[in-house]
Amino acid sequence: MTCDNHEIYSLPTIDFIAGAVQNLVFYVYENQDGVPYDLTNCTAQFAVSEYNNRNGEPVISKAMRVDAAENKLSVQLTSYETVKMAGKYIYQISIKLDAMSIEADIPGQGILDISVNIDKNVILEAGG
Repeated sequence: MTCDNHEIYSLPTIDFIAGAVQNLVFYVYENQDGVPYDLTNCTAQFAVSEYNNRNGEPVISKAMRVDAAENKLSVQLTSYETVKMAGKYIYQISIKLDAMSIEADIPGQGILDISVNIDKNVILEAGG
């Protein structure tokens, strides 16, 4: 992932079956030359919205783990968070330079293509 790439859907498309745990990892670079993005003291947020309702509230919004030493951001989507989802969604990563900053770097967006879970009850009955 590069932070100077301004294509709207510049992040990878992610395909999975609803309810499958997703451990997502993103390596962050300043540019195409592979210069690492300085994640020192940064915070990051992962958000998902419906593709057909981009102006609505996110259906998922959660903090990402920041590993400045390895130049990576990661987040886990749990079974319970996605089990009722199906179809096309947009995800976005927001990086704040520090916890007090009001400005955020938005490296881009990507597509989540989620296939319907044909046996949701296995997850829902377990309580997530």
